[in-house]
Amino acid sequence: MNECAALNVYCTVDQLADVWRCEPGVIYRLIRQGKLRAFKLGVGYRISPAAAAECEALLSAESAERIKRRTNR
Repeated sequence: MNECAALNVYCTVDQLADVWRCEPGVIYRLIRQGKLRAFKLGVGYRISPAAAAECEALLSAESAERIKRRTNR
């Protein structure tokens, strides 16, 4: 669970990047790819705790699938 979900507040891109320990560009890329649901508020995006958790689960599943394919060669 991430920090935003624990507090049940909407996160900015920078806040979520801090929690996930990645660059904000990664968050923007996930939003553009449709893997992370967000809404535009003014000049920035806001991400709900549920959307962040959903994206984490999706990315974990994709990572597990890649590892599985790599080990079954």
